[in-house]
Amino acid sequence: MPRVIYRIQRRQYFRIEAPLGTEITFLAEASTERRKAKVKNYSAGGVAFFMENVWKLNVGDGVTDIHLNVPEGERVIRFQIPKAAIRRIESESSHSRQALCAIEFVEIPGQTRNNIFSHVLRQRRVGIQRMGT
Repeated sequence: MPRVIYRIQRRQYFRIEAPLGTEITFLAEASTERRKAKVKNYSAGGVAFFMENVWKLNVGDGVTDIHLNVPEGERVIRFQIPKAAIRRIESESSHSRQALCAIEFVEIPGQTRNNIFSHVLRQRRVGIQRMGT
């Protein structure tokens, strides 16, 4: 365990790596087809996910009716976010040949944001406890 921990993230909300099986579904702007993707990481401010190369998504586009599904033990925790905006797209990530898309939540109920924030902190605490044992 390090003696000192330095903050290297400059985000408003702490971001964690998604557990295996974490998925996001959403509707893209001007589309009626629901899209589903594997999540790389997430926070109370947004999500990064692996998108299909055939999807026509661009920085600045909006996505709506977002469902973030995070497995936790025997159950799945579901967070519903009304609207987000695409902030970054990387054509190929170092983890996958799929493009990586990062969205920022622009419309989210305060209670949902608090629930995601609490969940992220709880998961972080569990990770730190595992490192200490």
